[in-house]
Amino acid sequence: MYVGHCFSAMMEFMLLLLLLTVVQSEEKIGSCKDMLQGYLTGQLSSALGAYQVEALKREFKSFTDVIEKSMRAFERNVETKLRSIQSTSNGSAIYTRWGKKSCPKSAELVLSGYVGGSHYTHTGAAVDALCLPRNPEWGNYRDGTDGNKAYVYGAEYETHRLFGKWHSVNEHDVHCAVCLVRSRSVVKMFPGRKTCDNGWKLEYHGYLMAGYHGHNAGTTYKCVDSDPESLQGSQTNNNGYLFYMVEAVCGSLKCPPYVDGREFVCVVCSLENCASMGAVPSPEVMKFILLLITFAGAQAEGDNGNCKEILQGYLTGQLSSALGAYQVEALRREFKSFTEGMEKSMKELEQNVEKKLDNIKNTANSSVVYTRWGRKNCPTGAELVLSGYVGGSRHTHSGAAVEPLCLPRKPEWGNYKDGTDGPKAFIYGAEYETGDLSGKWLKLHDHDVPCAVCLVRHRSVVKMFPATKVCKEGWKLEYHGYLMAGYHGHAAGTSYTCIDNDPESLHGGGNVNSNGYLLYMVEARCGSLKCPPYVEGREIVCTVCSLEK
Repeated sequence: MYVGHCFSAMMEFMLLLLLLTVVQSEEKIGSCKDMLQGYLTGQLSSALGAYQVEALKREFKSFTDVIEKSMRAFERNVETKLRSIQSTSNGSAIYTRWGKKSCPKSAELVLSGYVGGSHYTHTGAAVDALCLPRNPEWGNYRDGTDGNKAYVYGAEYETHRLFGKWHSVNEHDVHCAVCLVRSRSVVKMFPGRKTCDNGWKLEYHGYLMAGYHGHNAGTTYKCVDSDPESLQGSQTNNNGYLFYMVEAVCGSLKCPPYVDGREFVCVVCSLENCASMGAVPSPEVMKFILLLITFAGAQAEGDNGNCKEILQGYLTGQLSSALGAYQVEALRREFKSFTEGMEKSMKELEQNVEKKLDNIKNTANSSVVYTRWGRKNCPTGAELVLSGYVGGSRHTHSGAAVEPLCLPRKPEWGNYKDGTDGPKAFIYGAEYETGDLSGKWLKLHDHDVPCAVCLVRHRSVVKMFPATKVCKEGWKLEYHGYLMAGYHGHAAGTSYTCIDNDPESLHGGGNVNSNGYLLYMVEARCGSLKCPPYVEGREIVCTVCSLEK
């Protein structure tokens, strides 16, 4: 579906040029033929004087000069626009390939390094993992772990109870690679999948990993390559930031299609933009288009030249009878009608080609992806990539991965061993915790939460803005809602998420209190937060906006 969307604009443009070229040629040949036949089949009665012949020659020359000038300007304008489209359509995207020191063949290596992060025992841990360079640079520093600081440790696989190659990398340090892919507008990690949809390109697939649920430090879900590598000579158990396999836990998470205790796979996919699929002309195609336009111009000039030569030949002495004043005036009127038709046809050609070029430019621009939390579908103007369920860590787990995930309704699986066996990270379903609210929010209390992954084209940025429900000028509203997160007294860390203003629940999810990843309204607290303009205890709204190209 994505390929067809991009390619159709280019095909329409090519067909338009061909059609208009043929139509123009037929119109011009027909006009010339009709004009000559009318005067060569009995309407001529006398010879033209020299003055009338010169006047007609001047009118023909003026007309052909205008057409030639218009065609040259038209060709230059089309060439400039095509080059502009080519130069602005080749967007790039970047991602980290966790567990490998190199990038896939189609990607460029930006950095090959080591994974680093907070220590698994630290309650105040920074939750995200970093890809650290092998040759670090420094600013101002004072060596020694002095004073109140945050820390970065190395990372290790915790896979001693797993199978095959995963068992062999247990307690080894973890590689990472930062990869650049050109002619891509979006890179997205999809949990519960190991293949990419049509129009998306596979970067790599693997297994979802995170910190152990019982540790003190929060973490994030990472897609670690299915063929993991480790650092040479790194099998010492130094701990640090630890990677465990992620398993499904039934309850608020729907089973089936999910299976209790089964390991999650994941895939990283990139969206090919129109330039890489042929909607934006390559240099070779650009040359062909310009050749076609030049041919159209030459055809127009050639047909007009033939007509001019035939008329001028007969108007300069080859006529056998004289034209009277009435016939000369009739000839002038028909010639004027012919030239006006040609000029109108040229203007229409230019306008139509300009319109098609603008359409091609629009389809070649980049796209963005975002998740609409609390809804099954995307807003009007956005394409649905995935409709699924919200999942995440359990609210009682201190070592929780903090962010929610949008899980597919039809999961895929890799190698697995069912059952919640050994130290692992987990994914539960998500529920609204809105029992102290009113209206539609109260009705949703303890219901499971849907989600939709949405694609919007011709956008360069998508951003969630807290404490605002309208988008600034130049930005387009995707959706607005309320800011939600985990309860402050629970053991698990979470992240702020914008839940749609008109929330839905999963069909058949009911209001069974299975818990899992829980979503509460977010209120303002004065102090370090300035009040006013904020108000103590007031619920915070949010909006998701995209920037139009």
